[in-house]
Amino acid sequence: MKSEITALMLALAIPAFAQNTETTDSLPTVTLSEVEVKGSTMIDKSDRKLLIPTTEQTRLSSNGVDLLRNMQVPMLTIDIVNDEIKLIDNGTLTICVNGREASIHDVKALDPRTIKRIEFHESPSMRYGGVDAVVDYIVEQPTSGGNFMANGNQSYIKWGNYNVSGKMNKGKSQFGFYGNFGERYGFTQWRDNEEHYTTADRKQFTRSEKGLPGTLTCPWYNASLDYSYADAGKNIFVAQLRLNGRPDLLAEYIGDLSNSYSSGTQHVTDRTTRDYTRPALDLYWQHNMDGNQSLMLNVVGGYEYQTSSHAYTTLNYGTGLDDVSMLNEITSRNYSLIANANYEKRWSAGRLTAGVRYSQAWGDNDYTTSGIDDKTRESKTLLYAEWWQPLGNRFDYTLSLAGKQRSFRIVGDDPTNTFDMIASAKSRFRINQHNTVRLEFSTSTDTPDANSLTSALQDLDEFQKYRGNPNLKPYRNYRIKAQYELTKGIFFGRLSGAFDYYKNPVMEDKYWVTEDGSTFLLNTMNNQRNYRSFELRATLRVEAIPEWLTISGNVGWGRQISKGHRYEHTHDGMIGNWDVMLTHWNFSLNYFGSINEKWLWGETITSSENFQIVVLSYKWRDWNFGIGICNPFMNNYKVPEENLNRYGGHYREGHLDMAESMPFISLAYNIEWGRKNKNIEKRLNNNYDGGTVGTTEK
Repeated sequence: MKSEITALMLALAIPAFAQNTETTDSLPTVTLSEVEVKGSTMIDKSDRKLLIPTTEQTRLSSNGVDLLRNMQVPMLTIDIVNDEIKLIDNGTLTICVNGREASIHDVKALDPRTIKRIEFHESPSMRYGGVDAVVDYIVEQPTSGGNFMANGNQSYIKWGNYNVSGKMNKGKSQFGFYGNFGERYGFTQWRDNEEHYTTADRKQFTRSEKGLPGTLTCPWYNASLDYSYADAGKNIFVAQLRLNGRPDLLAEYIGDLSNSYSSGTQHVTDRTTRDYTRPALDLYWQHNMDGNQSLMLNVVGGYEYQTSSHAYTTLNYGTGLDDVSMLNEITSRNYSLIANANYEKRWSAGRLTAGVRYSQAWGDNDYTTSGIDDKTRESKTLLYAEWWQPLGNRFDYTLSLAGKQRSFRIVGDDPTNTFDMIASAKSRFRINQHNTVRLEFSTSTDTPDANSLTSALQDLDEFQKYRGNPNLKPYRNYRIKAQYELTKGIFFGRLSGAFDYYKNPVMEDKYWVTEDGSTFLLNTMNNQRNYRSFELRATLRVEAIPEWLTISGNVGWGRQISKGHRYEHTHDGMIGNWDVMLTHWNFSLNYFGSINEKWLWGETITSSENFQIVVLSYKWRDWNFGIGICNPFMNNYKVPEENLNRYGGHYREGHLDMAESMPFISLAYNIEWGRKNKNIEKRLNNNYDGGTVGTTEK
């Protein structure tokens, strides 16, 4: 552990060479006026970056997600295939619009002409519930007129994304809707799998699965109706009714299975289905008071109905009979209520933020095959307070303290109650106008999910079964993070290091057991000894040809050390992604991708996709036309996974035909009418001068 901390400290010993020029940590009001912004603008704040889109970026964009992609934030990845906005380090990300938590579909419904800036919080407040980062779109609300948008991507196979949205404005009110459908039907997938087993009496055998074509179907849909009221500088109210789901999800693997303990071959089918529907009602209210005070309230009520099944069969080619036939079926009904209340007060000396975050969940999981019906009840309460203060023109800090209470029980059993104190300390030192150093220390707690806690025994294959552990406890994480940034003209660079230590984390456990005369390999969860993660990363963004060519990317290295009661593993891996964009004469050419990044958790090494995407688009009036191709230089797409368990490990490669050289076309239409921005300019400027709308001036 000492070596990792020493390496992190060495990452800070970086010489900083720049002009010795002072700057105030504020944004001039002129950036919000109706003027042409030509150069990319990234304003550095204590806890976030203000990203001001250029006139050209706005003009070439069709919606809010498109705008973020055109701005090329090197810490973010826009996954147009899976319709996601992700952090480059695979951390948890929350998307907001004017401070209210939202989804990528809300962002797709945003007219880029109404987006004044995007705030990227890399050390977000505790009000967001402990996520790793927040992307907050600050948007004006016109007082008249409206807009309509429609866009879609389509390939020759059954893959496509389709979106439609509209907004109508009248005075202080706005009515909106959106609809989204992701077409994902009938893809061919397969896996190659090598398994190795060591029994309790030390006998060893292996199994090898050669993949045959199976089917992957995973469509989705999203829809929303919303109403918002904005009284410039005083009140904001948003009510949204939304529905999302995934119908007819099917993941099927088929293969020929051979083993070392017998001759012949078996035909294996591993089939998973899932279908869920999630309606929700979201209410948000914000009130700005005299004396630089604001109050924000958010209540979300939701329901989820889900059915899922897992079927595993093997067929003996010699006899034509099933050797094994297993089926697990689960029906789930879950209700949830989440409420947030946040208060903010500003003084010339600093800023105080305090709040409460409460959630209540009611679950009913019927394990049909095993005859177990788990009814769960879980509540979480977080009380927090944060203080931010500048000391002079170069240094500022933030101190946060919170109490986190959790109660969980399976109906019929005694409840498990826990209470934890968590804290963080963040500081920023601006060496001069161009060079900045950040240090952060934080603690957090994580809680096991319902699947990890269930006592239902579920078949996996001939040798393995899964059962959760009702005795799991929450676990604590300690994080140290350091960053050095250089921003000068067309160049943005960052060197960062992070060290995480998890005490008694909930990770997998696998060992042989004998129950009711049957011996099998039990897959379960346990509070293991500890887990350590260390990462070094270099980030770059440069306008190689201003207003024409921009290049950004990340390269780095990570190490994970996982210590359980029965195992200890270490893994090292490289990190890398890139994004190149060329724009001119209404054309945009974008080439971006990532290497196969791998990481260890418990005993399993998982990996991200190795992908490349090329997109060429052309903007004409209210239309945007595009063509693209996924993985144009790839003929062997695979996502590897390795389990290191000594009793039953495996090495597996997943393959998907649609991921190789998949061309697609895109079409977008965005029209607005009768838009007026009366009284909106003042409200947006107040975000910098001391107002809110989900932002804070530092």
